[in-house]
Amino acid sequence: MSAGLSSTSSLSHEAFKQPPLDLPIPQIYNWHLEHNATYPVFLQLVPAAHRAGRYVARVADVELNSPSKPVVAMLAMSNTITVFTTILGMECARIPVFLLSPRNSAEAIAHLLMKMKVGHLLVSAEPHMQQLARRALENIKTVGNPDGHVHICAMPQYEDLYTDQPYEALPEYRDDPSAPHIIVHSSGSTSFPKPVVWTNVMERQFGSGGHNSSFKYEGEILGSHGLMLFHAIGVLHIASVARGGHILAVFPPVTPPVVVTPESTFHGLVQSEATCVLAMPSIIEEWAKDPAKVEHLRHLKAVYYGGGVLQKKAGDSLARAGVRLYTTYGLSEVAGLSRHLPAYQGAEYEYWDVNPMAAVAMRPLGDGTFEPIVLDSESYHVAVKNVVYDDREGYATSDIVVPHPSKPGFWKLVGRLDDQIVLSTGEKTNPGPLESILRGHPLVKHAVMFGRGRFQNGVLVAVTDDYVFDPNDQQKLRAFRDEIWPQVERMNEFAPSHSRLTKEMIIVAGPRRPFPLTAKGSPRRAIILNDYADDIEQLYASLASSSDVDIAPPEEWTRCSSLVFLRAVVHRVMGVAVEDNEDLFYHGCDSLQATYIRRTLLAALKSSPSWSASSDLSSNVVYDHPSISALAKHVCAAIAAEDTQSTTEEDLKRLVEKYTTNWPTRVVSRGQVAVDDTQGDVVLLTGSTGSLGTSLLAHLLTSESVQRVYAFNRPKPGASLVDRQREAFKLRGYDPNLATSPKVVFVEGRITSQGLEITENNVTLAETIRTAITHIIHIAWRVDWKLSLRSFEDAVAGVRGLVDLALSSPRQIPPRLLFTSSVAVVKNFPSSVTVPEAPITDPRIPLGQGYGEGKWVAEQILDAAQRETELRSITIRLGQLSGGVNGAWNKSDWVPAMIKSSVTLGYMPTLSGVASWLDVDIAAKALCEARDSPHSVLHLLHPRPVKWHVIAEACASQLGLQTCAYSEWLNRLESAADFEIDAERRAAVPALMLLDFFTRCGGEAAEDREALGMPRLLIDKMLTMSVSLRNASPLGSEDVRKWLSFWKRTGFLANK
Repeated sequence: MSAGLSSTSSLSHEAFKQPPLDLPIPQIYNWHLEHNATYPVFLQLVPAAHRAGRYVARVADVELNSPSKPVVAMLAMSNTITVFTTILGMECARIPVFLLSPRNSAEAIAHLLMKMKVGHLLVSAEPHMQQLARRALENIKTVGNPDGHVHICAMPQYEDLYTDQPYEALPEYRDDPSAPHIIVHSSGSTSFPKPVVWTNVMERQFGSGGHNSSFKYEGEILGSHGLMLFHAIGVLHIASVARGGHILAVFPPVTPPVVVTPESTFHGLVQSEATCVLAMPSIIEEWAKDPAKVEHLRHLKAVYYGGGVLQKKAGDSLARAGVRLYTTYGLSEVAGLSRHLPAYQGAEYEYWDVNPMAAVAMRPLGDGTFEPIVLDSESYHVAVKNVVYDDREGYATSDIVVPHPSKPGFWKLVGRLDDQIVLSTGEKTNPGPLESILRGHPLVKHAVMFGRGRFQNGVLVAVTDDYVFDPNDQQKLRAFRDEIWPQVERMNEFAPSHSRLTKEMIIVAGPRRPFPLTAKGSPRRAIILNDYADDIEQLYASLASSSDVDIAPPEEWTRCSSLVFLRAVVHRVMGVAVEDNEDLFYHGCDSLQATYIRRTLLAALKSSPSWSASSDLSSNVVYDHPSISALAKHVCAAIAAEDTQSTTEEDLKRLVEKYTTNWPTRVVSRGQVAVDDTQGDVVLLTGSTGSLGTSLLAHLLTSESVQRVYAFNRPKPGASLVDRQREAFKLRGYDPNLATSPKVVFVEGRITSQGLEITENNVTLAETIRTAITHIIHIAWRVDWKLSLRSFEDAVAGVRGLVDLALSSPRQIPPRLLFTSSVAVVKNFPSSVTVPEAPITDPRIPLGQGYGEGKWVAEQILDAAQRETELRSITIRLGQLSGGVNGAWNKSDWVPAMIKSSVTLGYMPTLSGVASWLDVDIAAKALCEARDSPHSVLHLLHPRPVKWHVIAEACASQLGLQTCAYSEWLNRLESAADFEIDAERRAAVPALMLLDFFTRCGGEAAEDREALGMPRLLIDKMLTMSVSLRNASPLGSEDVRKWLSFWKRTGFLANK
């Protein structure tokens, strides 16, 4: 499996050795580990799968040696590599895995969990996945199912599975041909989805496609970026990769996962150097609109689609351009029914011939069309039997096909017998239950949904006889849609996400075109859809630039008014509250919702006189600006053609004044405080799960002079704080068992101007902390170089809150408050002067970057408190921190961004000057040693800086890059910015997101000055406080090797 962004064609490996095809799939993977260890990617995948199997067994309380194991379900939007590995690991452990589509409603998921008697549910960490799982469990409790207790377990993380550590193999695989391996679910023809159980035999069947095709897959790279593993068309590749020898190209294992869009999948396709691609029709339809993409597709060996119908206009244009286009046809219940990649059909790409392994009877429907019926046989099994045909059991597909007019044995899919609507995304809508809900409104007489081969559904509504109106009257049409909208919302709650309706997708039948009905009084669907075909076509044609906006657009598009409008739009579309700076996709925004947000925004802008008639919004605008604040900023910049106003000196002074008045009065207790000082320090540490926080907590807990640590962090959905800390220790090379040390108390909450706001409002704990602490070490601070000062005011207010907390202590001497500041505070310090370890009061010094401005304001608060109260604070300005004991270095930092981008660009920049980067583990030790310093300001950076070129050349050598001057590297980076920056490109060239930073930092420095224009800082006082800093060794090639190794282990860099 290739992580999408790496060049797989350059992988060196021996020829693929064909495995014994009669083995179960898990045994084939184990066979590959022994016989194909040098072939991508079995050497890494199989051990990781065994780790995954043991992880699931542990969290789901499964006895690995038991002959019969319970079903464990999975509800996850994690990256493909992690999900693929986890499914395979569960198979290797013989734990049946039930794959649930996250697009189901909570009611549907509850039904499926109860149907399969699931006791444990693996859920990924995204907030909308956690919320969906909780709602499903609440639904189970509501219906009063006595056997319905389901435990939620966290999905394993990529970093847990792909490590350099030895692995413990799972018990030897013992096959049971009748035991369930993988369980998927149908879309359900009437109401809820139905489970479909695959045994080992069925799974082998799904992986057999390449063996009845003239196309040889061995060594080919299959672009699979747009496939979801909770669908049969995605998960079947677990079997096909094992049997066929091809390499899957997927997105890299990043968090949050890369959003699937036509742009991101195409970039993945190109950058992985895929030789063929399998994609959903909706993706290919978008590619067909771009001549440059078509030209690339033309050179692939195969472009094939499945799961839905490709719009004929798009398919025909691709075929005419010479794209080798194929269709594939199969069902979850029976596997693949078409021959895999038959002889190229050219313009007749819609036709397929039957899989020679399958026994398929074509039942005549009497009008020249047929229904495929798959007969159960020794050589080809069906997972679901619903018919007896020619005295044999089988599965009636309910699909409608027509034969090729001149090629016997070739067929084309043209429709469904059961009214199921197959969208161009491959998702399926069962209209019956949804139409029934809509008919529950007193004004709706009949409802007929449509959308076959389209991106989204719509509905035709016939109103009751006493409410008939002319739908061309837009005012009456809008009033009717508003009237029935609460009922539509009830329907949307029940429907899968891809089947939900928006207001403009409601068409009202005209009084002169009533619905024709059957003898039973139900609408004659096919005739109605044909009668209204032009109306439906016109509706879809108008969608690109219109929206039924019922949220009043701003009269003037200011930053504030844009935020208000976009908050309302996002809440209306997504149905959840999302903070302004939070990623919409992390909270569950899907492609349909992103499209509607864009359409609504564009329609509102077009109503504004300040919006140019020739202007447009990129179809990727929501993906490129994936938060409310980012969208608002983009809109304002587009209208005003100018950026937001910079922070001024007066802004800084006003903020300092705001938070340096009305200090609290000290009240000292004459009695005994909560903890005896002689037993050691009691530390309140904020931000303990971050890079520096994790290292610092590890050293505090192992220090004999510390008796207790309160580790304070913001709450996050999903895993508990102790589990998050355990994972942080593990990730950064510390003993994970430190997370359960009796010396640590984990606390969740927020830091405000009022102090600690503890989750669950635990007054007793808050009071214990207030009276017990001897030290406050404040690390928690958002790192984002692009935010303005305004975005950091909450953090500034939190510093004042901690000052007041310290001053409220009943101790004779208030707790020491140690604050980790930054060299960003002194960004404008005169280059001819070395920065002293002293307060910086000139507001001009930090101007130009919100992060440093906020830290400067915090320093002024502490300096004022030190002068005007009994508080004794220590401000430590941190230089650049590098990877710690195992090389762990946050990929969001500018150095990793530069190095990863250099891999993509092929060049590593060299420049004059030095790098004073300090190992984060040494920095943590130094903080511990300086926590009682008599000095109010200290600097923490490496006392023995190295020349920049030493690090640059080590990186280039170990990554196989060339070096170039910084100016040339910056030109290459700026050239890369000329391309549209979507989520995929952000992952490949993360420095693009920091382009302003790298541009500002350009220029040559003196040989003894800090590279990239950073000022030089004195560290004399800090050296007297820290023996660890005094003994720090200079950085070298071994440090670089550790950083690169960590980034490769965690998937940030390709592991070549």
